[in-house]
Amino acid sequence: MTVIIAFIAYAWLPATPQSAWFLNDAERVVAGRRTLRDLSSSASHDFNMKECFKEWRNWKMIPWCIIALTYPIAFSTTSNFLPQIVQRLGYSVVKTNLWTVAPNAVGFVVLLCVTYSSDYFRERTFHIIFSLCVSLVGLVILASIDVLANKGVAYFACFMLAAGAYIPSCLFHSWHNNNNLNENARAATTGLLVGLGNLGGIISAATFRQEYAPKYIPTLAATAACNVTCIVFTLFLGGWMKLDNHKRDMQQGVKIRAEEVKTSELGDGEKSEKWRYFT
Repeated sequence: MTVIIAFIAYAWLPATPQSAWFLNDAERVVAGRRTLRDLSSSASHDFNMKECFKEWRNWKMIPWCIIALTYPIAFSTTSNFLPQIVQRLGYSVVKTNLWTVAPNAVGFVVLLCVTYSSDYFRERTFHIIFSLCVSLVGLVILASIDVLANKGVAYFACFMLAAGAYIPSCLFHSWHNNNNLNENARAATTGLLVGLGNLGGIISAATFRQEYAPKYIPTLAATAACNVTCIVFTLFLGGWMKLDNHKRDMQQGVKIRAEEVKTSELGDGEKSEKWRYFT
C-alpha cells in the first residue's frame, strides 16, 4: 500500500508552494515566507542530485546521524511497549490498556507545550535535552524500584516516559532542516535521518524480549543509555553551534540571531558573513 500510495502522491502532491493547486495567491505568498523564515535560501529549488548529498560530507553529519539513531529508542519503547510496562503493575489486560491512556494524553499535552515553547523562543538544543532528561528519569525509576511495592511511583514514571519520549522527533528534524539552506539537501538529509530513526524501532524491539519480563531491566537500561548518548551529542553539537555564533558576533561586533538574517544574504551558506546557526 505504501508503494502504491507513493505513486499517487508523486502525481498529486505539489512540489512547491507556487505549484500547490489548493492554495490561492495570498496563501502561496505566506507559504513561501514560512519556508524562508525557517532558513531556506529559496522558496523553491530545481532538483539537483549533486546538491542532495553535498551536506553529507560535512563533519556535522556524524553527530546528526548519532542523534537520529539514539533518540527514537525511547520513542519506540514508549509507543510500542507501554502496555507491557504498565502490565508490570499487576492489572488485568483491560485495565492495563486503560491505564496507558492517561500517560499518553499527558505526553500529548506536554509535547504541544514544549514544541510551542521551542518555536516561540526559536531554540532547539535545550528543549531536546529537556525532553530526553524527562524520559530518562522515567526509565531510571522503572528500572530501579520494585514496581509492585511502589505502584504509584512506577505509574508516575510512565507519565515521565510518555511526557519526554515523543518530543525529540518533532524538534530534531526541524533543527537540522533549520541549518540547511538548500531544499535538495534537506530532502536527502531528512530521508537519511528519518531512516536511521526508524532503525530505533528495530533496536527497541530487539531489546524488549520476553525473557526479560516482568522487570525488563536490560531493555530499560539500554534505552536509558541511548538517551544519555543522545543528550551528550545534542549538547555537543548545539553547544558548538552556540559558541560559533558567539564567536562570529564578537568578531563582527554585532549580535545577530539566525531568524534576523534574510536568507537571500546567505548565498555562501555557512561561509557567509551573516550566517548564524539555528540552535
